[in-house]
Amino acid sequence: MDTRVLCCAVICLLGAGLSNAGVMQNPRHLVRRRGQEARLRCSPMKGHSHVYWYRQLPEEGLKFMVYLQKENIIDESGMPKERFSAEFPKEGPSILRIQQVVRGDSAAYFCASSP
Repeated sequence: MDTRVLCCAVICLLGAGLSNAGVMQNPRHLVRRRGQEARLRCSPMKGHSHVYWYRQLPEEGLKFMVYLQKENIIDESGMPKERFSAEFPKEGPSILRIQQVVRGDSAAYFCASSP
C-alpha cells in the first residue's frame, strides 16, 4: 500500500467519559484521511450547560480550545479558526468540527462540562 494513502489524522477522544464522570464523548477513536471532515461529539453531564474543549498534541501539554454555554461561544481564543468550529445547540451534544484534516490535527481531544 502506498504510504501517501496512510497519511491521515488520528483523533482520540479520551478522558471524562471513561472515568464514569457522566460526560460522554464519541467516537472514542477517529481516523480520517487528509482533506476529510472530522466531527467530535460531547454530551455533558445531566444539568450541565457549559462545555469546554481541549486538545493535546503528541508530546505537548493539554491546551484549551473553546468554551461554550448552550448556543453561545463564550471563549474561542485557543481554537484554530481557519478549519475548526464548535457549537453547542440547545438540544443535543456539543460538536467540534475539523474541516479538511491535516496530519497536524492528530491529537487527543477532550471535553469537560460544568453547571
